[in-house]
Amino acid sequence: MPKRNYTAPYLSELLTYTSEARWLKVYYRSEHHRRWLQMKPGRVFTSGGFWYCEAYSITHGEERTFRVDRMDALEVMDGAAEAEEQLNKSVQERKARVQQEEAPIRIRAKLSYLGMLRAEQDEHIGECIRAVSDEEWELDCRCPSSEWQWFIRFFYSLGMEAEVLEPAALRHEIRQIALQMCDRYDE
Repeated sequence: MPKRNYTAPYLSELLTYTSEARWLKVYYRSEHHRRWLQMKPGRVFTSGGFWYCEAYSITHGEERTFRVDRMDALEVMDGAAEAEEQLNKSVQERKARVQQEEAPIRIRAKLSYLGMLRAEQDEHIGECIRAVSDEEWELDCRCPSSEWQWFIRFFYSLGMEAEVLEPAALRHEIRQIALQMCDRYDE
């Protein structure tokens, strides 16, 4: 496991509350927000040197994965019965959606060494990488339609460290973002 220089002051409490199936209020720092989230942790695990918590989030209305070191405060939540009812309703809605969703989209991409290092840190796609040569790796995975925007942002953020081979639609989306960036910096 890679060594990381970070603290997760609520890890012990989180493990205890997860084993007790408790609902929590967590002050969480994400890429776009710093806010209180209401969640029910289901699993705590480590990957790529970080601790993660899979939890149902009332705020998001779905199960999400959260980095434990981004939790700045944690407390047991009042109103657990209402939260449990909302969770059960969400599970039923998700089952109905999954039955209607399209089949996952196959994504293939060539990765440089740096691209491979970034991709392998992701718990969902890290296992989908194989070495092609000493200098090249290939990512071959299935993308749920609900994660399409995440894959667009992910591959765009890799820049020249990745080249999407398929699907053409993903290549097109990345190109569109690159063109917008060029327009922004056009003199």
